Amino acid sequence: MDLSFNKYHGCGNDFICVDFRGKDADFVSLAKQLCRRNFSIGADGLIVLLDSTVAQYQMLVVNADGSIPEMCGNGLRCFVAYVSDLGLARSAVLTIETGAGVLEASIQSNSSSSMMVLVDMGHAYFNDRLPSNDFLLSNVPGHVISIGSQSFQFTPVSMGNPHCVIFVSDVDAIDLQSVGPLIETHPYFPNRVNVEFVQVIANDHLKMRVWERGVGETNACGTGACASVVAGVLSKKCDANARVDLLGGSLDISFSSETCHVEMIGPATFVFSSKIII
Repeated sequence: MDLSFNKYHGCGNDFICVDFRGKDADFVSLAKQLCRRNFSIGADGLIVLLDSTVAQYQMLVVNADGSIPEMCGNGLRCFVAYVSDLGLARSAVLTIETGAGVLEASIQSNSSSSMMVLVDMGHAYFNDRLPSNDFLLSNVPGHVISIGSQSFQFTPVSMGNPHCVIFVSDVDAIDLQSVGPLIETHPYFPNRVNVEFVQVIANDHLKMRVWERGVGETNACGTGACASVVAGVLSKKCDANARVDLLGGSLDISFSSETCHVEMIGPATFVFSSKIII
């Protein structure tokens, strides 16, 4: 079977986008096959376009290891670019069904290879349970997690998917390959967790590295950038409107502490399109 696909990246977080409307497939096996770097197309994840009964489109994200996250911010922007490139976007504002609910995205600008997209990321959530299977955790920033001889103070944030945000003085000094997988699979987080190490550059400027659940260290994580600003506001480390620098680029995040509502603006860049035999 020939499978047509487009590849995009959002700040270096790359995805293979495929259209499976009206079709069915084993998307877990497909993601594992296609996302293997050096052996196939290679990507952080597979994004599938499906029909929706509650929105204009449905987006399914499958990580490279076959796990299915509730939400992916960079992936959502790439999904918008893919839908637009397929000629399906009839307006600049799109509604998209995700595992975190129906979200709204709007195209801010569009060039031949890159698109700027504003995404309504919905609400950040918290509660008083730790650990918690649904990760709607306490917004108290003083939780402590111990990894070997190291202890980290963290703020748990849910952007529809789970995040453990840790503020440090120097993100580049963190041995993310060692501590990332240990925090991801810590007993605090029964469904595993995305881990963000964040450095405050200025009140409106953060620098972030991320260990993504089911992927490892990636160049960017949109929901992680949102969670970092949310945690920064809660712990009085940054403003409600902040730029977040990631390994692959920057995202602009806005957070309302009154409504817990988050918006994100960032790029989605077309890489190439082709076919592969599966």
